[in-house]
Amino acid sequence: MLYSFCSQFPACPDGQGPSGELALDSQGNMYGVAVYGGNTNSDCDSGCGVVFKVTSSGQQSVLHNFTGGTDGQYPLGVVMDTNENLYGTTYFGGVNNCGIVYELTAASGYASELLLHSFTGASDGCTPSALAIDAEGNLYGTTNYDGAHGYGTVFKLTP
Repeated sequence: MLYSFCSQFPACPDGQGPSGELALDSQGNMYGVAVYGGNTNSDCDSGCGVVFKVTSSGQQSVLHNFTGGTDGQYPLGVVMDTNENLYGTTYFGGVNNCGIVYELTAASGYASELLLHSFTGASDGCTPSALAIDAEGNLYGTTNYDGAHGYGTVFKLTP
């Protein structure tokens, strides 16, 4: 075992419920998300989730705390591009509480979140799942709801 998340209630500052695949950087560090934990507020009393880093020696650090609202809540995984920037989705949050796609840049030490897309719950769908990335940096994913027939979408975001 490299790292074990805490079980403090209502929320652990380091995250609770890690989810999705891990992204690996060139130094062997692992990046992922915990659906719960981190900041607590009226939107998410168990915490809105975090993006974390675990080193190959098991040192864990929180890179981003989600706050709910337009920032997103309940992250679902991350992917990494060739510049080691992280991209992910949140299940809720955003303009219509239908989730977001975000970027955390390596150049900023993953400190600032850039909102790439806020799902509207209309033709673009609602409540996205995890992402895939191709060699050109295009992001692909699915949503669980809405779209033309109400049962989800497949989407592509280009750099």
